Amino acid sequence: MSSPLHQQLVSLFSDVFQAELDPSIEDISRSQLESWDSINHFRLVAELEQIFNITLSDEEVVTLASLRHIETLLIRRGLGNLTRH
Repeated sequence: MSSPLHQQLVSLFSDVFQAELDPSIEDISRSQLESWDSINHFRLVAELEQIFNITLSDEEVVTLASLRHIETLLIRRGLGNLTRH
């Protein structure tokens, strides 16, 4: 069963990339989403920063390449139990 954070990120990915993603998807990467271009990457970063009240470093921004990577980053920052506002 997926965590609330995982489900939140799947929903966010669906919104940002305008893609219908199966809620049970474990991971999806930049190379698998045609709509994951530079503009939508910026939108994803902006949404993550707003929703989770964080600031991503330049190094983090350029390495965001998959749902799982983002989930791991948020968990490392202690945000694994937060829900979207």
